[in-house]
Amino acid sequence: MPGQLCCETATAVSSLIDASADEKVKTTGYLTLEVLYASRRLNEFGDHIDTIMRHLLSNPEMPDLESENAMLSNQRIIAYIQATAQVVLNFASNEADQSDMMHRQILRYITLACSVFCEYLVASSFRVKSAGFSAMRLILSHGLKPRFFTITEKKTESEKMLELLNFDALTLSDEVQKTRSGQNSFKNNMTPQERIVIHMCYLLTTRFSEEYDKVLRLVQAFISKVGNAI
Repeated sequence: MPGQLCCETATAVSSLIDASADEKVKTTGYLTLEVLYASRRLNEFGDHIDTIMRHLLSNPEMPDLESENAMLSNQRIIAYIQATAQVVLNFASNEADQSDMMHRQILRYITLACSVFCEYLVASSFRVKSAGFSAMRLILSHGLKPRFFTITEKKTESEKMLELLNFDALTLSDEVQKTRSGQNSFKNNMTPQERIVIHMCYLLTTRFSEEYDKVLRLVQAFISKVGNAI
């Protein structure tokens, strides 16, 4: 299938997901997006991927408290997680554009995806928890590159990194919320590199204490990819 047709198909499927209230239709739509983005690299259609990814990350699927079938609701959420992870990885696989701007953009979306997915780690459903964990580990292991952290902004970068490592749980939670809402912070000068470190620290707060086994594996995946570059 030509790349342009893939993009048009993905856009149509995304619109169908938004328009439908049926759990099965939404689940099938997300699974279609997952397969499409896992099987094709659409780097030359960056604007399209950016639009789809922005929409998915701004509209995360949540449990339907009025649903009479929890299994169907969970399947919808899991399909959303899997589809969104593949879209993010598709965008992160861009090897043609090696500019600092592209690296920052990739980091921004990886961080936003982690911000969304980490909430599923405290879900009541074991399958949803597992899907959120698997998606985060996949993105951290295959989306991150050490070169994303070799962008030097200022000589004080390391000092700022040490400062954010000392943030308490309340401050970390606040910074994560600001990332999701698109607000700037850290004296209006927080870099994408600092934002993702904030999220790794957030995972180590007591909010995720019951899932520390998974959390530590996520942090390990992050350190193994970029630890030497920070």
